Amino acid sequence: MTQPIAVDEHQNLLHSQSLNGRVGSGLSQKCISDFLLRSLGHLTTKENFICSICQGEIQVEEEISTLRCSHIYHAGCIGQWLMIKNKCPVCRASVIPEEDIGRALN
Repeated sequence: MTQPIAVDEHQNLLHSQSLNGRVGSGLSQKCISDFLLRSLGHLTTKENFICSICQGEIQVEEEISTLRCSHIYHAGCIGQWLMIKNKCPVCRASVIPEEDIGRALN
């Protein structure tokens, strides 16, 4: 049985992880920036798309990011999300595969 981690130990762990650019299952700022550079685009259709992160409508010509699973988000929204989780908010597919994260950290 594992022992619960003390609060101060937990805070030290989070601090050391944040110094390395990762906390929990989120991604480093470098991984996020690299991903956004590759996935940015603009909505060109008049279809109604909703960003499931902010629940706002995605307007034509707004900067968007399309994930590998084909879900579309406001670029700023998914950028913030990826700091917390490396999973699509809708289908939970990995946004950036672990092997690509490892390459980005080296």
